[in-house]
Amino acid sequence: MKQLFTIILLTILVNSCSNKTDQIAIEGSWLYKDINKGCEIILKKGTYNYTRWEDDVINCSNGKYFVNENPARKCTTLTLVPDIQISEGDSLIIGCINIDVVSLTDSSLLARAPSPLHRGLNLGTKWEDHTELFKKK
Repeated sequence: MKQLFTIILLTILVNSCSNKTDQIAIEGSWLYKDINKGCEIILKKGTYNYTRWEDDVINCSNGKYFVNENPARKCTTLTLVPDIQISEGDSLIIGCINIDVVSLTDSSLLARAPSPLHRGLNLGTKWEDHTELFKKK
């Protein structure tokens, strides 16, 4: 029983250290830029600033980020959890953003995230994955 407890404890410690290593490797300022749209993600000490633009529409959020490992997804997932924002006395809860990290190097981050495509009022929303290549600033 003592050996089983030791094995479980070591597994937890190794996994938590691995998560910290992934978190340190992904920290920095990342920029994706296309013709009319782009995204900048700044990751620093467990917090993030996120800015996405398309034409003249800009969305910004900040909060905490987490690096998650799920073997069933076969890649690391970066989860951005925004702070609650106050607008005209009302609190706004913005949804979390999950980004799958396909590959990560010192200078580039290949990310995959779902993007909604609206098919009309009666057809609902269809989700499609899109991939973006971020460069480190």
